[in-house]
Amino acid sequence: MASFPTLLDLGIIRTMIFSFTLGFTALVIIFNIFTAFELWRFISANRAGLKLVGQYLFYLLPLVSVELFPGSVLVAALMTYALIARRREAVAWWASGQSVYRLMLPGIVFAIAIATGSWFIQERIMPQANVRQDSLRARIQGRTAQLAAGAERRWLVSSDGARIYSYDFDDRRQVLLKPAIYEFDAQQVELKRVINGEEGKWLAPKEFEVSKAQWISLQQAKVARESAEQLKINGVDPPATFKPTVDRPSQLNADQLRTYIESLKVRGVDTAALAVALQRKYASPFSVVVMALIGMPLAISFGRKSTVVALCSAVVVSLAFWLMSGGFLQLGEHSLLPPGPAVWTPVVIFACGGLYFISRVRT
Repeated sequence: MASFPTLLDLGIIRTMIFSFTLGFTALVIIFNIFTAFELWRFISANRAGLKLVGQYLFYLLPLVSVELFPGSVLVAALMTYALIARRREAVAWWASGQSVYRLMLPGIVFAIAIATGSWFIQERIMPQANVRQDSLRARIQGRTAQLAAGAERRWLVSSDGARIYSYDFDDRRQVLLKPAIYEFDAQQVELKRVINGEEGKWLAPKEFEVSKAQWISLQQAKVARESAEQLKINGVDPPATFKPTVDRPSQLNADQLRTYIESLKVRGVDTAALAVALQRKYASPFSVVVMALIGMPLAISFGRKSTVVALCSAVVVSLAFWLMSGGFLQLGEHSLLPPGPAVWTPVVIFACGGLYFISRVRT
């Protein structure tokens, strides 16, 4: 087996990078055009400037990238390997004693690299970008934007029912502003303490500290008022529970969404849709690799006859993948299937289909 990477491998990767960039740019432009047309009546009615629309499209880009990466990799695999088949480079490759599986290795490596980038964008960049783009979209549509810092007083009951919180949330610093905490007894009937403070922050996942705290104790024979510069409270819910936008999975990374789901389960809330969204976050990067597994063998098989036939075949297969994925997601969100099978079944089926196509390619 030849070492990796060879000159041919580097040539394939360079062509895939060019094809991916071309396909991704074209898909983003098409998406932005349709988005602009969708918002046109709001842009005109509310006189939203080009700067505001441009900012919205910029912060929308991480979400668009994650959604379009699979299709862009499919286009890159088709263009690259169809050209190899048309130019008879594959024949020369096989004549040198190399198999078709070795020919597809650089394509798989490229797809894994894009899948890794997709995961990084999804976990590190997209959550905060989605908070911002939702706010900008609300401004374009003339609605009151929900600020991450919290523009209104919020109320929350703790997972164990022992506390009620009233607060403003600063998403940037992950702290509660002007918190008021109402603590109840073990039976959750009698109010035993009321705490007010300037700011509340987390020292650990379940350890909370209120600065410039003042509290009233109601369990004593005489009501007592006390104060302290810092007051520590244990057993407080994690920060993700207090966020104003935690009900939107696109604004949370996988760890935050998993923590939020666990806190909702304790409260007895239906989390089927959120559990499906969590599994979809895990499965999304694998869709990129699946598209490569489908695109490469189809390009080699049909590219020798017609690049158009290869393109049409892959488009049909990819549409079938997205349609099946959407159908299974609906089943999962309505609790007709467990979240795992609802998300992963289409990925596994089409991955097996891609491997089957690869096994049928003449080597």
